[in-house]
Amino acid sequence: MKYRFDPTRTGAHAWLPRVEADILEVLWQSQGLSSREVAQALGRSWATIATTMNRMMSKGLLVRKRHRHRFLYFPCETRREFLSRRQLEVERVLGDAPLS
Repeated sequence: MKYRFDPTRTGAHAWLPRVEADILEVLWQSQGLSSREVAQALGRSWATIATTMNRMMSKGLLVRKRHRHRFLYFPCETRREFLSRRQLEVERVLGDAPLS
């Protein structure tokens, strides 16, 4: 998956669309949440958040696990792992770029 870097933003927001970065920030601070809980935490529509979280699963950003009568979502990487990988990608690209 390719990420678009925006140097005017920080953290996951520099790499992802705002709603995806917001979802990751909420999940990084939790022990797994349902899509309804994430929507409530963000003050956003459940339908929008559920659709976005399903897309994030297909991108490999989230995993979903059944817990009793509901699904809980978890980030595939910690915040540190996510940002470290993005930093390595930038270093790799810049390392291949001519300096002039």
